[in-house]
Amino acid sequence: MEAAQRGDQANQAKAEIKRQHKELDKQQDALVERMVETSNPTVMAALENKIAKLEEDKLLPTDKLSQNTKPKGALGEVIELLREHLANH
Repeated sequence: MEAAQRGDQANQAKAEIKRQHKELDKQQDALVERMVETSNPTVMAALENKIAKLEEDKLLPTDKLSQNTKPKGALGEVIELLREHLANH
């Protein structure tokens, strides 16, 4: 049961990250549109910096997810699961 809950939590985390990525992509698209519309070099540089920051922001949740989905079971639990699996096959 605990493994199923962890699986559900991982799936929810993945869905949340996908949602966050879509939102960040929308924000980036809006900034790119603003860049296209401006001719002021200072504004363009500021928009480029914001776009780069949004790109970094997209990487953080993905890194957190990869850290949180690593197995957390104790060695004894893993061995017991393997024994059960081998006994059933």
